[in-house]
Amino acid sequence: MLAPVVAPWVTRLAGLVMVVLGVEQSVEGFREKKYRHAERIQPALGLLLVVVGVIPLWMGEEALVLICAVWGVFGLFQAAHALNHVIAAAACRRFSWWKCTVALLEVVLALELIFSSGEAILLHVRLLGLELLAAALSYRSRETMQLE
Repeated sequence: MLAPVVAPWVTRLAGLVMVVLGVEQSVEGFREKKYRHAERIQPALGLLLVVVGVIPLWMGEEALVLICAVWGVFGLFQAAHALNHVIAAAACRRFSWWKCTVALLEVVLALELIFSSGEAILLHVRLLGLELLAAALSYRSRETMQLE
């Protein structure tokens, strides 16, 4: 019901979120002088997020494939953290089928975003776009997901 109304704006909203996250990451990286350490990519990655985020603000739904690819990559980072929890729990002999299922689901959804095309992408964005935007906003407050 709400998806057809929101869907045309999801791409621009995602671009806006990427610009905001990029600006925050860059400002924090420059303020903390992380650019002085070659292994820290926070300021540079923040600047790239700003650049990539401006494209959907300008192009709208024509940048849908770009947004899906970027969200897919972020999804893979999130899946890596979930998989790390599975590995850590298994190392402590506390294997969790639930954590394993969550990690697998995150990998599948991320890969679907990266490799799907056409209507599959549109359906995915319409169904999960708002949830992914909410995840992106909560992402910035989680220290384990810092872009470094």
